[in-house]
Formats: sequence, C-alpha cells, structure tokens
Amino acid sequence: MKSILAIHKFGHLYNTETQKRILLEDDANICITVQREHILEKDPSIAQKNEPVDSKTKSIELHTKYGYITPYWLIKKAGESLFFKISGFVPKRNGDEAFLLEFRLELLEDLYIYNKKDRPEMAQLFPCKCAILECLTDNFEFFEPVHGDSLNKARTKLHELYFSRVVNPASNAFLQFFIDREYENRNNNLAALRLDIQKLKPKNRKDKPSSA
Repeated sequence: MKSILAIHKFGHLYNTETQKRILLEDDANICITVQREHILEKDPSIAQKNEPVDSKTKSIELHTKYGYITPYWLIKKAGESLFFKISGFVPKRNGDEAFLLEFRLELLEDLYIYNKKDRPEMAQLFPCKCAILECLTDNFEFFEPVHGDSLNKARTKLHELYFSRVVNPASNAFLQFFIDREYENRNNNLAALRLDIQKLKPKNRKDKPSSA
C-alpha cells in the first residue's frame, strides 16, 4: 500500500507533492478521504437537460425548420431502442486487456433524417433526445445512464465518462447504431435504414398544398 496526498482536478487525481497525474490500472482498489461538502450528488454532464417533446411537437419543429423544401423522414419512434458496441483495451500492469461491451440506447423523441442533397447516403440525422439506459454486458460494473441531445452526443458522453483513455470517441452514428443486436448484419444499422426509408415519400411532401 502507498499513501498519496492528492487533489482532484479536471476529472483526474494529481499528486500534490510531484504535481503529476496519478495513473492507476483498471480495477485498482483505492481509499479516499474527502470532505463531505466536496462530494457532488449528480453529474450534470450526463443528465437530461430539458424534457423531451412529443411526436406532434417534434413534427412541428421539423416543419418549421424545413417546410416543404428539404425532405425529411421519420425513421424511429420515441420509446424504440438502438444498440451499439464499444471495444478497446484497458491498460494493466502486465499488458493491455481487451474488452467488448454492448449498450442499449432508448429514443426519448421521434428520430428523423433530412436530406439537402440528391444522394440518399448524404441524409443527416435531426437532433433527438435519447438516453443510453443499459449495458447489456454482464461484466461491466458501475454503469450510469447517459443522456444526450443526439445519438452522437450520447455516445460521446459515454466515452468521456468511461473510456476517455482507452477508446477514440469519434464515430459515425449511421454505422455504429443498429436496430437489433445482430451487429454482423450491416443491413441492420442506421446506414441501411437511411437508404430504405428514403424510398418512401417524405413526411413533408404528403400534405403539401396544391399550387393551383
């Protein structure tokens, strides 16, 4: 055992004597003595900031922004789930240890795509409040739900919370999120769904008033 006087800064522990960051291997047991008033009850960075809107309000939000000019499509409804994996290596004293984790994200609002280009693969996701509510891998302890205003923001927050030292947070939501847990089937990711859904008439073209 080694006793170290440390200070917590920017999410890290620093040795007050050496002024250097304290690097610990995963699963290291530590004892912390801290004044009660320095303990935070909640982490605002992963909490839900504003209430999700209902389907009607979301539809109005899309129509207000894009009108009848930019086509948009509903691809998933609030309450539905998407799935994704994160893999990487955790530094250990005797070498890196690989891990593979699965997570379930729940949509708190309807999820839309919109496309300002002529190519279907150029469609983009419209912001949608969501939450990563569950880790589906049994060996992952201490999981906390993570909220975000978009799929990428929620996933990035998860990286920052757990994997900032071991995994690159950059990702493409269309390639990383799946409609079920069959990750080997690329027809199940959002990229495939994006192409399929655009074969249907856009939401804002069904009720376009006649110009006559």
